[in-house]
Amino acid sequence: MKPGFRKRLSPLECEKLGLAWSRALKRFNDARSACLLAMTEPRVHKLRLAARRCRPILEVLTALNEGPAEWSRVGARTRTLLSALGPLRDAQLLRIRLQNEEMPNTLRERLLLQAQAEARKLRGPVRSALQASQDLPVEPLAAPFKAICERGARKLAKAIDTCLDHSFRKLVAAWHELDLGDAESLHRARVSLKNHRLLLVALAPALRLASADELKAMKALQDALGAYNDERLYLAWLRAQAQGRSPTARRTAAKLAGLHRTIRSAVSARRSPTLALIIHGRGGHPAEASP
Repeated sequence: MKPGFRKRLSPLECEKLGLAWSRALKRFNDARSACLLAMTEPRVHKLRLAARRCRPILEVLTALNEGPAEWSRVGARTRTLLSALGPLRDAQLLRIRLQNEEMPNTLRERLLLQAQAEARKLRGPVRSALQASQDLPVEPLAAPFKAICERGARKLAKAIDTCLDHSFRKLVAAWHELDLGDAESLHRARVSLKNHRLLLVALAPALRLASADELKAMKALQDALGAYNDERLYLAWLRAQAQGRSPTARRTAAKLAGLHRTIRSAVSARRSPTLALIIHGRGGHPAEASP
């Protein structure tokens, strides 16, 4: 489906994007500052969400090549920060999960100590990435966007189209190459879906490239794939702790199998609205010929 871009965006559309993106960047900066003070689970979660939402914005600003010259550097540092935050967030969630599992208290205490030790090791890379990203520009984007509008917003439309094209091609490639028996293939499909959805959301204040139902369907499938990946990693961790035959591991394996059946059914029957978007070339960009 052609995104319906004109050769330029109106001043009002540029203003809407500038204001929305300024707010997103400020939330990112505030969450980063809070995490530097204390890397609690809620703060790490909030920072990770804020960084994810800023990533597509920074990609467009880098492609635009207007305003602050350091956007590309900030984008690279944001990707580094996200890579460090993921394992720490997983370790924090692991501790929460262990606290709620049905198991002997002595075993729980031993596993909690191991999870806590792993989380401590992961704080160093996150702190380094946080400190490296302290120069994130968070001044309002009104000035550069106003300048773009005065000269005509062709560059912004082109930058958005470039990012959409790159994101959509990666999305289609990941799903056409999907191997349901390969956990890494499922992970790549989830990441490509998440990144494309977040780009569409970042553009939504001015450009409705997907309906609310389409975005909701994308999020639902992303969440199902995410739950599968979480259970897979949890089971692997239990096995690494010599708990592969424990009741907890058996429950996790059963849940993992159920999630895989759900994903397999959706993909095989093509019942998911999201899959229809991808297979038929919708979701914010025109399709190439089916491979």
